[in-house]
Amino acid sequence: MIFKENSLSLDFTNYRAKRGSLLIAEPFMKDGFFKRSVVLLAIHNDKEGSLGFIVNKPIKNVSLADVVKIFENAKDWPIFFGGPVQTSSLFYIHTLGDIVEDSKKVADGIYFGGNFETIEKLVRNDEASPNEIKFFLGYSGWGENQLDDEILNNSWLTIPASQKLVFGKCVENKCWQKAVLQTPHFYVAHFPEQPHLN
Repeated sequence: MIFKENSLSLDFTNYRAKRGSLLIAEPFMKDGFFKRSVVLLAIHNDKEGSLGFIVNKPIKNVSLADVVKIFENAKDWPIFFGGPVQTSSLFYIHTLGDIVEDSKKVADGIYFGGNFETIEKLVRNDEASPNEIKFFLGYSGWGENQLDDEILNNSWLTIPASQKLVFGKCVENKCWQKAVLQTPHFYVAHFPEQPHLN
């Protein structure tokens, strides 16, 4: 038995991470940062390690306008907690690879980074929406082989990223459940966070 919680056994080891994967936290993960999280993996290689963004944890009662003053018109634009590394830095992913120069393709229709002046212009001129650009404070990072080891230890499920899930309106546990339902382990989507209380 590789993973146990109240006599339940799960084996996620037939999955592997790669750039463009979504990492889905196993249902009983207790880590405060990653509990019930869905992470878009933007970088995953031997040289750089792994870098991703938690896509389902908006920072409560904080808008993009609150964090970046030049975006004063973005009072209804959410900003997300991307992970516990460099939480004072702003990062972004988007669907606008044809418009934003120097973007790095992560998956079909999903891009990371690129020219910030273009991003700024699009947001300030109301020429883009939160369905097209997602902003984060901080990122999630793993050293060489660290993430692969976590997957082998059944901490994460992985599926290919999709625009619908990454940029959709679902957040928190609903987004986590939607992601889990796309895996062969769909039956864990409705597991309680604290099964011993049931």
